[in-house]
Amino acid sequence: MVSLPLLVAACFDELGSYEPASGGNGGQQVDRDTPSSPTSTTTEVTSTTGSGGASPEACTNGLDDDADGKVDCEDGDCGGYQCVPAPSDPAFSGGPLLLLPPASGAPCGPAFPAAGLDGVRLLAAPSPCDCTCGAATGQACQGTVTTHTSPSCAGAGGVTVVGATCVTGAGAASVSAAVAPAGGVCAGSPVPPVAPSFEPARTCQAERGGGCGEGHVCARPPAPTDGLVCFERPGDTPCDDPTYPIKVLVFDDEPIDGRTCSGICSCDPPEGGSCAGALAVRDGSCAGALVGSLSLGEACEDLTSPTAVSGLSLSATLAAPGSCTPNHRTESGSLEGSAHTLCCAEAL
Repeated sequence: MVSLPLLVAACFDELGSYEPASGGNGGQQVDRDTPSSPTSTTTEVTSTTGSGGASPEACTNGLDDDADGKVDCEDGDCGGYQCVPAPSDPAFSGGPLLLLPPASGAPCGPAFPAAGLDGVRLLAAPSPCDCTCGAATGQACQGTVTTHTSPSCAGAGGVTVVGATCVTGAGAASVSAAVAPAGGVCAGSPVPPVAPSFEPARTCQAERGGGCGEGHVCARPPAPTDGLVCFERPGDTPCDDPTYPIKVLVFDDEPIDGRTCSGICSCDPPEGGSCAGALAVRDGSCAGALVGSLSLGEACEDLTSPTAVSGLSLSATLAAPGSCTPNHRTESGSLEGSAHTLCCAEAL
């Protein structure tokens, strides 16, 4: 048997310290440790070949390295590795990636051995075309008054719209009303643009390990603190695979913001708001005797005497104006740069 000295630095980043255990063909030593946070220990590891000069099982290359008839996840030497779903979209042509935490300086370890992307991750890119609406102006209080033929707002009656002037309505023994601001406009204006924000992004990559059923690959899930497991495809595209729903957009370099706006900022009519005041009810007409006064916010007012015709007048002021929904300008263009979409999962 031939010994091959191997210096393993910084405990293989996402895998924790290397703990050799004999097993498999030829007694070769294999990594059976569990994922953990990185340590700073430097460990001297000796790996031996199996019977007939076979190599140790690599676990993520789709090959039977130790010639025991078992590939990657089928091989008992690959402790800690498991079959995980692969995205069904063929655009994800590569193997799984480990997206390292932004401040991580750890090297790529045996589970994700190859250096992958080294760029910037998009954190936020607020639209430069957003608009805001000012306070509503030109509103007036308007009410819908319901007259009832019986006390306590029971019995059929009529519905009358009451505004700034007195109007007549059906006779009543009691009244109810709903009063709110009406009309008005809001002025729209652009929101000052905010530049996109980024942070450093780095990945380590593995091949699609074998020994699994169709639609799965052999991989070693890292500890939660080690980063996200992802699959990559080019460009800026959605992440619609339910197993890998977290989208991370990575650029090779900070992109140029090529987004532009067209159109103007406008606002929908005001909604909401409130009025304060009272509704007065007179007997026979707007000039008749006062028979009831309903404070806005009350549910019902019984009249001192039933009326054949009601004179309805509203004395109300705007207590709180309504608000408007902005109509944003049309955005075109994009962040211009070499982009990679990583579709990721926090745990597998």
